[in-house]
Amino acid sequence: MVLSLLFALALVAAPPTPLQTAQRLEPIGWTADHHAVALRVFFGGRELEVPTCAGYLDAAGKPFDTGLAIVVLRDGVVQTSMEVQAPPDSGACTPPAEARKALDVAKKMLDELGIDRAAPGTRLPVTVARGKVTTRSTREQDLRSTWKETWRARDGAQTPLELVASLSDTVVDDTFHKVTASVSWKRRSAEAERTGTLKLGPIDWSANMGGGIGWTLHAFASPGGDTIVAFLVQTVSNMRGSWSVTRVLPLDAK
Repeated sequence: MVLSLLFALALVAAPPTPLQTAQRLEPIGWTADHHAVALRVFFGGRELEVPTCAGYLDAAGKPFDTGLAIVVLRDGVVQTSMEVQAPPDSGACTPPAEARKALDVAKKMLDELGIDRAAPGTRLPVTVARGKVTTRSTREQDLRSTWKETWRARDGAQTPLELVASLSDTVVDDTFHKVTASVSWKRRSAEAERTGTLKLGPIDWSANMGGGIGWTLHAFASPGGDTIVAFLVQTVSNMRGSWSVTRVLPLDAK
């Protein structure tokens, strides 16, 4: 619970939105102009000490241990967000009857926004390449490691999205880490190539209790592939669970 609270405070002063704490994302439809996409957003911390909620089943009938929201992004900006089921770590489970009502309301909202739920688009496969790690001592006798990671989202033989991250991880007293990262991205399309940058950190985490940190790139293409939405999910985990911070990359913002 402490890590979850720290993540929320570091993210924004107000309570984080479901998308900002997403652990899993699934596209469920697009508008005809491909400017807006609807997503299932599984959000909130996964804490092993917190019991899962009865009746929390995804579209495939498999149980999940987070909250669930329906979120619509238009041109990379959240247009609307509706919670269907509260995350277990909030201290309250959503009864199945209430969840069904919320889901019915969400479906009507998607219809009114022109979301075609029969056209979810495509999840692009992502490859990750990690460069050589260089470690040296700082003036304070801490250990600082630096390396690069390259994420590529592929569409057949094409690579419409590439991210290169330059990361630095400073270790204090063998277990406490501080990470910073500078991320540059390229969005390639038939019309043009767009670029951008993103700063991450400083992010504090501990190697105690099997702790670790990592990033995952999620990229979804509209039907036909003309529009891409992408999310960088940063996750800190240990033996008690995992907590995520999710950022939208403004690739095709108009």
